[in-house]
Amino acid sequence: MLKLTAIDGGVLVDPFGSVYAYGVILDGIVGAHGDSSRGSRYNSAITYHESKADEHQLMIVIVSEDSTVDIIPNLRDQIKRSEIQRSIQLFEDLSIESDNIGNFNHLMQWFKTKRFYLTASECEKINELRRNFESQLKGRTVSIIFQDLVPDPQMNDSYYEEEA
Repeated sequence: MLKLTAIDGGVLVDPFGSVYAYGVILDGIVGAHGDSSRGSRYNSAITYHESKADEHQLMIVIVSEDSTVDIIPNLRDQIKRSEIQRSIQLFEDLSIESDNIGNFNHLMQWFKTKRFYLTASECEKINELRRNFESQLKGRTVSIIFQDLVPDPQMNDSYYEEEA
């Protein structure tokens, strides 16, 4: 792979590691997930992946002239569904006490970092609990304002780890 990526251009690889092309320039317009601050090599690869991902499972390795390496798709880690459920339960159990404000903020930050993994019903539950807690805090202390969490349309069950 090091020798293939040393050549100017992209490397097209299937999920099983078979290389279909190297040194390719994938020309096209900047796609929905492109980045205008990046070069044509990166943006062309993004556009190509967007146009072909429905037809084929595809992985692209991009080695840019600035020595950055990108892999598309940029897959997220898997997490345990029980982590989310446990955190929601902790959130439900919070009472409006001054020592719980820190726990409230900590849990909201955790949900914010894990928002990709939250289902629509989990987002609704967290948002409702957050609004209830915030309404009880109103006027009692300075607090952080958190935005509503919304489900990510790209999330699916493949991002959950198998639980023993």
